[in-house]
Amino acid sequence: MMENSVRGLCAMSLLCGAALSISPEGSVKKVMSVLCAAVLILSVLVPIKEMDFSSYALELAKLEEREQSLKLEGEEINSRLNRLVIQSEYEAYIMDKATKLGLKADKVKVDVEWSTEGLWVPASVKISCTGGENLKKVLGQTVTSELGIAPERQYWDENE
Repeated sequence: MMENSVRGLCAMSLLCGAALSISPEGSVKKVMSVLCAAVLILSVLVPIKEMDFSSYALELAKLEEREQSLKLEGEEINSRLNRLVIQSEYEAYIMDKATKLGLKADKVKVDVEWSTEGLWVPASVKISCTGGENLKKVLGQTVTSELGIAPERQYWDENE
């Protein structure tokens, strides 16, 4: 019912716009604009008069339920979009640790996975750096202990 009312209002608006555009200037145009205003007001008021308010309450409840589901869906999408931000923070963290150890980290690429707790957690890392093997082992142990990335999921590019 509401769709038909909106369509009718749009049709009346177009009709009034066309009538006003072809009306000659002067008093005819003024009378036509008053008539068009009255027609548009009636186009808005008649559907309100015919509205069944008992079904309106039901439709309003359905719309509120749909709004809540869309809100939850939007929040989920937003958290998944944060994956890229979280990934880059993990990468910056590892590069910072490498620098503090005296390694020259050229590139760090962290892959994250969606956990059952609803968080992005690091799954694997590819590190491209130069420096001593002992320092690389320390960095690998740090990545394992602080980020939880197992040694078999740590991939090293040797640039030496």
